Amino acid sequence: MLPYQFLDVRSHEYFRVAVLRPTVVIGDPEKNAAAHAALIKQVYEQGAMLAIGPEMGLVGYTIEDLNHHEMIEAASIRALGILRGQFLGIPIIVGVGMPLRVGTALYNCAVFFYQGKILAVYPKSYLPNYREFKDCRWFAPASALSSKEIILLGQKVPIGTDILIAPVEHPNVMIHAEVCEDSWLPIPPSSIAALHGATILCNLSASNDVATKADYRSKFLSVHSAKNYAVQLYASCGYGESTRDLVWGGDGYIIENGSILQQAKRFETEPGFLLADVRPSTLAMERQRQNTFTDNAVDFRREMRVVIVDGQLGVKSGEVYRDFHRSIEPHPFVPKNAATLNERCEDIFTMLTMSLVGRIHASGIQKLVLGLSGGLDSTLVAIVAAKAFDRLGLPRTNLTAVTMPGPGTTDRTRNNAAKLAQALGFAFETIPITEMTNLHLAQIGHDGKPGKGIYENAQARIRTLVLMDRAGELGAFVVGTGDLSEAAKGWCTFNGDHMSMYNPNAGVPKTLVKVLVAWAAHHVFESDAVAKGALIDIVDTPISPELLPPDVRGQILQKTEEVIGPYDLADFFLYYFVRFGFTPAHIAFLAYHAFKAPGANAYPLVEIKKWLADFITRFFANQWKRDTVPPGPKIGSVALSPRGDWRMSPETSAKPWLDDLARIPE
Repeated sequence: MLPYQFLDVRSHEYFRVAVLRPTVVIGDPEKNAAAHAALIKQVYEQGAMLAIGPEMGLVGYTIEDLNHHEMIEAASIRALGILRGQFLGIPIIVGVGMPLRVGTALYNCAVFFYQGKILAVYPKSYLPNYREFKDCRWFAPASALSSKEIILLGQKVPIGTDILIAPVEHPNVMIHAEVCEDSWLPIPPSSIAALHGATILCNLSASNDVATKADYRSKFLSVHSAKNYAVQLYASCGYGESTRDLVWGGDGYIIENGSILQQAKRFETEPGFLLADVRPSTLAMERQRQNTFTDNAVDFRREMRVVIVDGQLGVKSGEVYRDFHRSIEPHPFVPKNAATLNERCEDIFTMLTMSLVGRIHASGIQKLVLGLSGGLDSTLVAIVAAKAFDRLGLPRTNLTAVTMPGPGTTDRTRNNAAKLAQALGFAFETIPITEMTNLHLAQIGHDGKPGKGIYENAQARIRTLVLMDRAGELGAFVVGTGDLSEAAKGWCTFNGDHMSMYNPNAGVPKTLVKVLVAWAAHHVFESDAVAKGALIDIVDTPISPELLPPDVRGQILQKTEEVIGPYDLADFFLYYFVRFGFTPAHIAFLAYHAFKAPGANAYPLVEIKKWLADFITRFFANQWKRDTVPPGPKIGSVALSPRGDWRMSPETSAKPWLDDLARIPE
């Protein structure tokens, strides 16, 4: 095993793969072998551990009846030998497409080799014989094989669709291959292989292009990868194939668990390749979580053969893989693409609205009380509630918005709360809490000066007391405002802002709250100048609980992100910690690369490490608060409800996680 080095992608269990797009010369296997070799050498020099080419790449898919010529049979075997010989002692697994005669029949095969050794031969199982395809004219299906082994280039080699290639140095890497049409069927060999441990599925293809097919192919391959919790490598033939009746675009993909990491640019005349770092360890853990995946495997038990690859894959072990061939979004809860973001915001806003509609309808209580502070979280609930009342055909005056200015309240937030409540048509009340807070603090012997946590917590609890009692007086229920990011860090006062009768924000992280409010300003309230103006100013207001007095200019002094760290980092940590269960060192590695991207806040590694330690410490220390949160809707793939997604003992020690983080160099 390689020694641990934080900046080496292999230390975080990444496996570098490549998809080749050579220029094919129909009927010239040696030239095609040379074309493959040139690309294999390039990807190997860039650290690739596995590379695959297209279907029938050594002879050309459109060779047609020449498949049955002795010249082609001998030349293709000879070309395979030449290609294999060029990589003796070079630790990369290679898969190429070619015809092979076994017994009395010809098979369309994917042949895999490593350091001169032929590892496995995968024959095509399902031969298309419709429309433009006539594979049955030349080939026999895999089911026609009478033997599980063949002699190829003087070696005894396993042949069939039941073979898995397992590199010893990469425990979660298990490779399987199939040819073109096989993937397009309801139960392909690759799905059976995935159920038996294959994490990297290779498809050597010759898929021609017709209008709309590329989009269908992209979606199909993404779904195939996602449902199998697998990496999908896809290499299709392109330039050089016959265009007599068909067009060949040279499509190619590297997809992991449904997400496209790399996609080829079609119709390129120059040879090329795709390169990406995939992480089969993540896929193995996903399968472990999804218990029905194992149940499905039980229903499709097969005897699989495993071919062991012993040795370190990739360029010489002393070389650190500092380049990371993978794009990591710094804001995993917020899509970067503008069209996708608009669709996502509309969908989530509707889910939040309908969750509140459902709760009002089921409870039979048609009035709400909301603490409206002029901050992001209560603003999101306010605009959701306004639309919920509209959906129910109830007057918006059924919601009483209460602003409760205290020692830390600024004019900016107070005015924004009032403007928003007026614009939305809510009943609006101002109930100051400074006098109540001072009286309460005096009663318990507190000196009334900021500095101790109780000074802040008392304000939060008094606000909740006011809201609860006002709701009781009005025959209403209190809607909460605490978001997912605050729940993760425990940034709430127990039995204060922690509590309500229903919390629409429970599944919404802070980075998304801000985006949703900004989106609503421009899409939901575009025609309401007062509401839109208030929403935009609220988005621009520093995030603060306003529990400490403002500065001498009356501006917000207490800024949350200065205390618990930037929310874009916190939400990044939350996503990878809860959704994938990654180690702290791996999360830090991803953050290091994500926040180097153009347009992202640049955080040095020392700051990432500092705030990740803070996140872990707070997350483990505050499970007891999450154990008693009010109900609220799950919105995305990360949720912390103790009744739903997240169950954790509050006594769990954070030490192993902090120890792992300590491995990161300063």
